Amino acid sequence: MAYDDSRKEELLKILRMIYAKDEKERFEIAKGCEILMDLAQVMKKFVNDETVLEYKSLTKKVEDIARKDGIQKGRASGLAEGTQVEKHKIAKNLLNLNIDISTIMQSTGLSKQEILNLQKAI
Repeated sequence: MAYDDSRKEELLKILRMIYAKDEKERFEIAKGCEILMDLAQVMKKFVNDETVLEYKSLTKKVEDIARKDGIQKGRASGLAEGTQVEKHKIAKNLLNLNIDISTIMQSTGLSKQEILNLQKAI
């Protein structure tokens, strides 16, 4: 069946049914049209199908796990970055006090090259 403008209203109703917030809204949109009522029944069965419900449940669980994992990784990354910034700050302060590089290395855990780079930036 080809599309033409005479079926535009029916097509728009089908699209509204697809994006309806719930079953009640789908049946309200379909009211008065046998084909759309049949479609609403099919959609009701699909939405309530055990396999679909199980898939939705699993999808939600996977999303929750991914979200928690992302939050944990973000916190760890932020903590590591903050620690590194603090080490650089301490090293700069020690350099300004003319503390020798080997002592700064022992105090901060920074490499000699990192400290020399910080020294250049001062």
